[in-house]
Amino acid sequence: MLETKLCLYNTCILPIFLYGAETWSVTVILSKKIDALDHWYLRRILNVHWSEFFTNDEIRSRMGQPLLSDTVRSRRLSFFGHLHRTDQATHHKPITVPYRLEFCVLLMIGDGGLVVPDNPG
Repeated sequence: MLETKLCLYNTCILPIFLYGAETWSVTVILSKKIDALDHWYLRRILNVHWSEFFTNDEIRSRMGQPLLSDTVRSRRLSFFGHLHRTDQATHHKPITVPYRLEFCVLLMIGDGGLVVPDNPG
């Protein structure tokens, strides 16, 4: 039963939680919160009550799971390596502002010496 719960945790919960983790800006406080959430889930899987004294290291060694903050860190590093190897001229489109949004911004700013484009895109 424990293996089934751990398998469900690894296949259903972690991918949802780690979606887009490559782009997070992780601080020390956020890293501690990520690990606290992971420890809470693992304690629930093991059915360990909060008043029972088990250290997080004992829980982690029983389950054989790495720290979730380490997983986020490794995903960020692999994503950085991917970005570093890409040729930015061929793989990234420049961000353009739609004409209507630009026109609305110009209307909010006022005349102020700015030129409104002539042809709407």
